[in-house]
Amino acid sequence: MHCDAVSSLLTNQLPADCFLTATVHNLAALRHFEGRQEEASDLYELAVAGRSRTFGQSDPRTLASIGGLASVRRQQGRFAEAEEMYERALCGLEREVGSKHPETLTVLTNLASLHKMQSNFEAAEKLYSVALEGREEMLGSNHPDTLSTVFHLANLYASWGRLDKASSLYDRAMRGFESCLGESHPDTLSSMNNLANLRATQGEYEQAERLYERALSGFQSKFGADCLFTLTAINGYAGLRKQQGKLDVSEGLYRHVLQGRLKLLGAGHPRCEQTRQALVSVLLEQGKHDEARALESQETSGDCSRAPTCPCGRQSSAATDVP
Repeated sequence: MHCDAVSSLLTNQLPADCFLTATVHNLAALRHFEGRQEEASDLYELAVAGRSRTFGQSDPRTLASIGGLASVRRQQGRFAEAEEMYERALCGLEREVGSKHPETLTVLTNLASLHKMQSNFEAAEKLYSVALEGREEMLGSNHPDTLSTVFHLANLYASWGRLDKASSLYDRAMRGFESCLGESHPDTLSSMNNLANLRATQGEYEQAERLYERALSGFQSKFGADCLFTLTAINGYAGLRKQQGKLDVSEGLYRHVLQGRLKLLGAGHPRCEQTRQALVSVLLEQGKHDEARALESQETSGDCSRAPTCPCGRQSSAATDVP
């Protein structure tokens, strides 16, 4: 359904029709998941307007839609708007349903992610820690939502350079996800991949290699060789091979990743650029200067605002690349 049609329906529906506004909200969440941020933005705005009119501005359903719109703004790089919306939703939800309600904790973790994206590590740590404490109390230490918070806190510490804390949290997340979701679940494999990145950074190459190979095998088996999850694992493995001095192997792996990412994301996307520069570096170390110059001179442009998605139907936002 097009946004104009939805808008017309909202305008003409009776104020008490909560089902249409719920449908619009859910469709907005789907478009956000798919990386179609402009459509998600329009739909969330309609949901906020419809729910405000139907239930009031302080109703938890309205506040949930505001939180969803904030996540779209975050993805679009409109950080100031996103923060204001998150704060508004968080304040309202704490008042209406309590500080440990699942929706409140979701907004709290999303606000933490916004601070992490802006390198406000101390603020992000505080928010993630509060969310983790709340989820442990309400859901238990091995619930998937609790483990997801553990995983994101580990990502924060890895970005912050606090590797010992990141290591223990990645290990906890990986073992927990494996126990409750299975060894082939994407969350298990993403934790494994990120722990491999960390081990490679720490110079623990043998352990990193084992973890990369397990993650890569799992992603390939579940999603295929050209899924963004799989490409992220291959990218990390290519970096490890470079660190081990196996430059020809690293080159082949980076070429595969670059080709796959260009197809799925388009030239100019940050992940394509990261892989392209890594491949240039490997070529230069092998003395392949002409190939490196040719690769560096390629024109790059594209839409970098959308969340990466791939044919597996999932966003690849959990597993991270090595810097």
